[in-house]
Amino acid sequence: MKRGQLVALIAGAALGVAAVTIGIVLAREDGREAARRFLNENQIGQKGQQAAQAVASTARKVGNQVAQTAQEQYPRAKSAVSNAISQAPQAVSAALPKGLFNGKSATATEGELPEASI
Repeated sequence: MKRGQLVALIAGAALGVAAVTIGIVLAREDGREAARRFLNENQIGQKGQQAAQAVASTARKVGNQVAQTAQEQYPRAKSAVSNAISQAPQAVSAALPKGLFNGKSATATEGELPEASI
């Protein structure tokens, strides 16, 4: 094993042990209370809560705008999709080479597909 791999393995193991230790400490009630006191003393908790509220408010506004735009655009989008679906067989047949369908016309009637040669 190379030296860099060994260092990475040891660092990963140390990080894993530290994460498990923090998890065990926070799992205990007194550990959670100590973490709350630390966050409140440093005002980290309040800033995080304010940031989360700002993000939630922005997400709510954007969500409402997206919903309103979707309701307004639905009729146009529906007609565009139906037009694209109706024009798809002609566009596909124009793009494919003629010999692909054994010399038969590339346009198929509804529910019928041309036979392909193998």
